[in-house]
Amino acid sequence: MASKSISQRNAFSITWIIENFDHCWPREKAIHSPTFVVALMESTKWHLIIYPWNNGYVSFYISRLEDCEGPANIEVNFQLEFLASDGSTLKFENRENCAFSKDKSFGMDEFATTNEVFGINKHDFCLMET
Repeated sequence: MASKSISQRNAFSITWIIENFDHCWPREKAIHSPTFVVALMESTKWHLIIYPWNNGYVSFYISRLEDCEGPANIEVNFQLEFLASDGSTLKFENRENCAFSKDKSFGMDEFATTNEVFGINKHDFCLMET
């Protein structure tokens, strides 16, 4: 089967807003987004995962859930982004040709430093109440 060009591939975007990101959970815990189903990708189920305090870094992943439809493996190109309150991109990571089996994650262990997110650039990463 010939591969599709980027212009022929299906695309989608998920926005996940986390309230009180800077102080509402234990440092060693992962935070999981709500599950979403991508009908364009054979009804596969996914979620995003953030580890806010991972050895001095914020880790960020996309994960295919085990209990989903679709093929045993599906190849995905994706981009993970942290956005500012105005919608501009603060940090991003692109990945191409990642083969997701069921219960497989891809992302970045060192997506951003905790000092960057919760310290020196907190006003950019964490929306502050006025």
